[in-house]
Amino acid sequence: MEIERFAIICKRALDQHFKNVRDADNNGYLAAEDGSRGGIFYPTTILCAKTDEAFSVELVGASEKTFPLKIKKYSKLSFEKLVSYYEKIENSNAKFKFARKGSGLINIFIANVDESNEEELERFPITEKFKTKIFGNRDVQNTFSFNDDFLTARLSNTVIVTCRDSILRARHIYEMLIFGNEITEDELQQSLSEYLEFPSDGDPILGIQKINKDIDLKGIKISYLHNMILRNEIHETTIGDYLNENKDIILNTLGHTRSIYEPTLNWIEKTPDNTDKSINPDFLLQRKDGFYDICDLKKGLVNKQNLTKGERRRRRFIDAVNEGIAQLDNYAEYFTFEENAKHAEEKYGVRTNNPVKILIVGNMENTNDEEVKQALRGRPDLLVIDYDSIISMFLANITNETISN
Repeated sequence: MEIERFAIICKRALDQHFKNVRDADNNGYLAAEDGSRGGIFYPTTILCAKTDEAFSVELVGASEKTFPLKIKKYSKLSFEKLVSYYEKIENSNAKFKFARKGSGLINIFIANVDESNEEELERFPITEKFKTKIFGNRDVQNTFSFNDDFLTARLSNTVIVTCRDSILRARHIYEMLIFGNEITEDELQQSLSEYLEFPSDGDPILGIQKINKDIDLKGIKISYLHNMILRNEIHETTIGDYLNENKDIILNTLGHTRSIYEPTLNWIEKTPDNTDKSINPDFLLQRKDGFYDICDLKKGLVNKQNLTKGERRRRRFIDAVNEGIAQLDNYAEYFTFEENAKHAEEKYGVRTNNPVKILIVGNMENTNDEEVKQALRGRPDLLVIDYDSIISMFLANITNETISN
């Protein structure tokens, strides 16, 4: 089976499942014992993968409303890379082996490090949720392997912590269904039907998150964002779609009041050498004074050791960052032409006045704040900020609280 067909079958089954859950909730069947309702969040996206070992479908996002699930697909990576960010190491043991049908892990924290790494885990607040923790050592590098008879498995509310080359990363999987890569369409549909059957004993319904506290929701939102920025296979559009679904992450962090996602603005007026027909920035962000700044997103660039290069006096950004800055400069140039500015105001209600150009790129592993400041010398109109800084600022108002089950 190809990944495209696998994704279609999963989407069809899951869309129907969440419609059934919504109908049950609307009819009062999901009320708590005290009769209270609400606090139910639905996924917004499925990440479908085909690896050498298995197919998988992972549920991402948290919305109080149901929408048809978006599909994101990736392939050409190992299952180990999929679940831990790190490539599989040959001739190394694995902590868990999936066999036959129906195996899985639920509400568990797995690490290949010992408990002395707690300070490093502060980067991933979702890890504080877990009471059941399995620590290990770095001699066992791989997390999962598969028996030849493997058919299906499930990872539910599982955190996988991996440290290699002194870099520690935590991967939170809220819900993932895994299938042997030889599965047929009929077997897949039957397996999905079994997983998605409503439980009769009061157990949680697959894919539904019961969230009662704002702090829980913030932690979950951030865990999904970490999953995206620490995976180079994820496209920038996937990160953009997610941040658009969760506008509060950027707005609350950067101090803006409104966002317009991926606006298309035609060049009405331009220089003779400009062959572009339109601009399409990731976000236009409204400031408190009513004017808009311009924001563009790049990846977490986990394959880059540093966002800058050169010695201090010649500090400059690497090409991947400079490309983002050049895009922002082009977007800003658009608004310097009177006819373009008029078009933007008529179409989106957007006005600019010395817009700040904001590039979100990289992560704490490859970002040195002092070096970024040096590379920005002479550019007060430009802000380059990494995703971990965005996350830290977003969580700043809950740093003294504890994420609870």
